[in-house]
Amino acid sequence: MTIPEKIKAARQQAGLTQQQLGEKAGYVGENAQVTVRRWESGRLDVPVRKLRTVSKLLKLPLEDLIP
Repeated sequence: MTIPEKIKAARQQAGLTQQQLGEKAGYVGENAQVTVRRWESGRLDVPVRKLRTVSKLLKLPLEDLIP
């Protein structure tokens, strides 16, 4: 499973929308949903400064988000 697939599956399992995950990760407004959509499509990697936050929010091992 790819990193984008892991993010999407973990988000869905957590019952979060893309918007909610983006906001919890510190993004605001439309950027929250767009950013997570790009992570899940593989068009954008999770920024290094957000890796720990996203891994905690999704209960994924940090190693699963490191390419």
